[in-house]
Amino acid sequence: MLNGDQHRMAELPVLISQDEIKEIIRGVIREELQEALPEIVQEATAKPILTIEEVSRLTGYSKRHLQYLRDNYKDELPYSKHGKKITYKRSDVMAFLKKNYVRARK
Repeated sequence: MLNGDQHRMAELPVLISQDEIKEIIRGVIREELQEALPEIVQEATAKPILTIEEVSRLTGYSKRHLQYLRDNYKDELPYSKHGKKITYKRSDVMAFLKKNYVRARK
């Protein structure tokens, strides 16, 4: 419980200088960039074309499940076939994962 002096102090507005606001904003931006930077660098340096093995490692799907998707969901996850070699565009794989993402319920 607040006494009289504490109650009056709690009602006073807190003033903060422009420089302090700028420093707080810089700190928040710095933290956000440090958190996001590894993913940004990875995407920027990532191979644009992936083999089945690379897609399997990236998604956690087995090669057999990727075959199932090719057989039954051609429009969902596009791929290219060069002789016996099958490749995927990284952007298509990421779009497929994003489209099929399901948020957990709280």
